[in-house]
Amino acid sequence: MKKLLKDLLSQVAQNEVDHMDTWGEGQLIRKLRGCLLNKRYFIIIDDVWSKSAWEKVRCALPENNHCSRLLTTTRIDSVAKSCCSRADDLIYRIEPLKESDSKVLFFKRIFGYEDVCPPQLKEVSDQIF
Repeated sequence: MKKLLKDLLSQVAQNEVDHMDTWGEGQLIRKLRGCLLNKRYFIIIDDVWSKSAWEKVRCALPENNHCSRLLTTTRIDSVAKSCCSRADDLIYRIEPLKESDSKVLFFKRIFGYEDVCPPQLKEVSDQIF
C-alpha cells in the first residue's frame, strides 16, 4: 500500500519525491489529498486486491467539483462493487483473451511480430499457454 501511495504521489507532485521515503501511510495520504484537492484528475488504479486496500486509496483521493475521474481494475467482484461510490458508477466485466489472441499479443510484445516464435523457444512458449 505504501508503495502504491508513493507511486501516486510521485506522479502528481514530482518535487516531493525525495522526501517521502520515510513517510508513513497517513502522511502520504494527507500529502496526496493536498496535491489533488483543487485539481481535476484522471487516475487509473490497476489490480485492486482488497476492499481495505481500496478504502485507503479512496481516502487519498479527494472528491471535488472538478469532474475528476477514477478508473479501477480488479478481478474480485466484491472489490469492484466497493469501488463504486455513486449509483451511476459502472462495473465492466471483461472476459479473458482466447488462447490464440493471448499468443498473438505475447509474441508481438516479446518478438516484435504477431505470430512467429523462434524454433528454439517453441516448446517453452507452448508450456506458457
